Amino acid sequence: MPVKLLQEVPAQIVIAWAMLFAGIVLSPILIFTKAPIITGQVVLGIGYVTLFGTLFAYLLYLASLKTVRPTVVGMLNVFEPLTATVVAILVFNAHFGLAEIIGGLLVLSTSFIQLIPIHKKNPATSK
Repeated sequence: MPVKLLQEVPAQIVIAWAMLFAGIVLSPILIFTKAPIITGQVVLGIGYVTLFGTLFAYLLYLASLKTVRPTVVGMLNVFEPLTATVVAILVFNAHFGLAEIIGGLLVLSTSFIQLIPIHKKNPATSK
């Protein structure tokens, strides 16, 4: 999380440069990808995912770092895949098998691992 950078530069600028850089880095993939059939529905879908699923979501995420500690934001971010899984099961009747159970446990374990305090030995006091 670019906390220091966000203190100096607005989140919109950080997002713009990050998306531009990612687009440039990933553009060579277009050479090897078969072009899809472009319809109005495809354009609307891409626009929706780009604006709401990426741009606004990440912009709000970075803006929250100004009011919420990065560790809290990180902990909440860990539960996003688990929440998406639960919504997919409840709303879209997705199947929940052994792989999903193991994945959910791994997601939950990362949040509990972050709660474990790290005790570093101070070299000056250990002598």
